[in-house]
Amino acid sequence: MSMRILLCFFAPAAWFLALSYAKDDLQTSYDTWNTVVSTHVTQGQVEGINLNVVDYEGIRRAPKFYQYLSAIKDMDTKNFTRDEVYAFYMNVYNAFAIKMILEHSCTSSLTRCGPIGSIRDIGTILNSVWTMQAGYAGGRSWSLDQIEGYLRNPKPFKEDVRLHACIVCASISCPDVRMSAYNPNTIDQQMSDQVKKFLLNKKKGLLLDEGNKTLFLSHIFKWYEEDFDENSENVRNFVMQYAPTEVVTYLKSSDVTFEYFDYNWNLNGHLKCNCTL
Repeated sequence: MSMRILLCFFAPAAWFLALSYAKDDLQTSYDTWNTVVSTHVTQGQVEGINLNVVDYEGIRRAPKFYQYLSAIKDMDTKNFTRDEVYAFYMNVYNAFAIKMILEHSCTSSLTRCGPIGSIRDIGTILNSVWTMQAGYAGGRSWSLDQIEGYLRNPKPFKEDVRLHACIVCASISCPDVRMSAYNPNTIDQQMSDQVKKFLLNKKKGLLLDEGNKTLFLSHIFKWYEEDFDENSENVRNFVMQYAPTEVVTYLKSSDVTFEYFDYNWNLNGHLKCNCTL
């Protein structure tokens, strides 16, 4: 048998085997992250607001967290489908936000040493937490801003504006950290579920004040108004797709003024610090 015939026979088999291993590695990363969030994120309250509370100290001690970070570091992402892009990088964003909290958990001054109160306590004016290197995924380094920017413009795919209810910046007013990993096989249902749950939260997602004909929304809808305008015509139309039935019914028959909740940047969980003055 000639070398050419051997190559024709074995090359496709080798490619298929490599692709199969890559898919297995990708699924393993989802399973590992799923273990982390299903174990260390629980329903609760912080500062009187219902949310999924992150156990930062539990994650700090969890081997699975570091296994996940290792698994995604050199993941081959170049042939990702749209669903794989969103599942993979939304998980990565949320993991890296937690990673930043754990790596910069202490703040100190001449008179105080203790845990940070907000993700915005990390970094400096010239190099904020959003632009600092947060970690490695897909063979390159990323900041939180870079991951968000990619998800908002995931060429060659179109933005899925529901992402804004899925990525979590470690703060009380953010959408909740999902207690399961995003997975390409269920990503559409998961993203819609995240939006609906966010809009059910009357202290940070959506509140209808019929008496004053005012709809209070998360400030996320203000900050990313252009995204919603481009992908859903406008914020109102987007909200009507996912809001509770009674809100949708009211909006169909009434005009409302949009107002936005103050954004609470305090941490969405409890953090310890072992620093000394």
